[in-house]
Amino acid sequence: MFCRFQVKRWRNFYVAVCDLSLAFYRKAPKKHKGRATPLHVINLADCTVADTVMKDKPKRFQMMYTPCGKVFTFKAGSPEQAQEWLDHIQLVMAPLQQQETPQLLMTFEEEGMNTKSESSTT
Repeated sequence: MFCRFQVKRWRNFYVAVCDLSLAFYRKAPKKHKGRATPLHVINLADCTVADTVMKDKPKRFQMMYTPCGKVFTFKAGSPEQAQEWLDHIQLVMAPLQQQETPQLLMTFEEEGMNTKSESSTT
């Protein structure tokens, strides 16, 4: 799936969803016959995506890149394509948002450590 992408300076990029990342290209990758190297790759785990397309501009939706706080605006060819993109990105991001923090496997108590070291020195 590819979509055009614009940054603050209104430069256009083509975007592809690859595994758990977004890859940004200057030109459509099909023109490079699979040899294109992306200009930027953003991990979707570091992003927050809007729940819906923009109401005043239905071909667009937004995503925030959390590490730097940048908001990216994506523009598709039609409102339906924008919604399809949004749904697909949310689907890819769903497992990332449901991951739980791992439980502690081991704990240490100060009293137990002090008692142990005291008994080994005597």
